[in-house]
Amino acid sequence: MACALAWAIHANAQPLPADAPTDRDFAQQVLEAVNHHRLQQRLAPWQADPTLSEIAAGHSQAMARLGALSHAGFQTRFERAQRRVCVENLAARYRQADRLVAGWQASPGHGENLLDARVQQVGVASVGGYVTLLACSAARVPAR
Repeated sequence: MACALAWAIHANAQPLPADAPTDRDFAQQVLEAVNHHRLQQRLAPWQADPTLSEIAAGHSQAMARLGALSHAGFQTRFERAQRRVCVENLAARYRQADRLVAGWQASPGHGENLLDARVQQVGVASVGGYVTLLACSAARVPAR
């Protein structure tokens, strides 16, 4: 088993505007922007996975409650995913998905995660401005 973590990106801590996209719409926009970037790099797009999306949503909800970005509990999320490889990117308070993904691209750890050829499936969630991207291999490991 292998796992990789990247550093979290936190944009300005201003409240999101009233006309910000819904959490679900924003998560979809992030996934589309990530897959656009992957296609530009001649990599296959990631496929959305409901289990990974549920895990990501739980973590985004926890960060929103705390009001802070944190990779705490990544090992637990990795084990719940039951995959051989998982990578995680976090962000907060972005208003535009393309800018969020550009921020990840500019960060060495985040950028590597976005281009990781070992992973094929993804869950993206946004709750209250806190975004979790959990991308994992399609290959599973047996439950413990």
